[in-house]
Amino acid sequence: MFGFWAQVSYTDVVSLVHMSKVIKICRGKSCLRAAPPLEQAAEERIRQLHAEDVVKVEACGCLGKCKQGPNIIVENDGRSVTHRGVSPRTIVQRVDELAGKKPVIEPGNAQRSVNDLLKGGF
Repeated sequence: MFGFWAQVSYTDVVSLVHMSKVIKICRGKSCLRAAPPLEQAAEERIRQLHAEDVVKVEACGCLGKCKQGPNIIVENDGRSVTHRGVSPRTIVQRVDELAGKKPVIEPGNAQRSVNDLLKGGF
């Protein structure tokens, strides 16, 4: 029998666990122009929160929802959620959530969200 041995440090394991929080920004043809401002907003917020070891931003290929773009995928501990029509403000909110900061709910947005939910607008 052959065995494979590798030395893994605590830091390596912690890094793998923390990097399970990833925002993937679509770099497909339709989303390409909107991608740099999204990436810039996400990276800036990650730096502000000192969350470089917790949240990672990556590019990805076309997500197939071009007319509803720009699009992102948020991966959080093995779960993936696609978000369409993303703005820099929205991506900052996703970074906050992944970094463990409670999302900010503004009174106007909270009421609009409740109304949308009741109308089936989500």
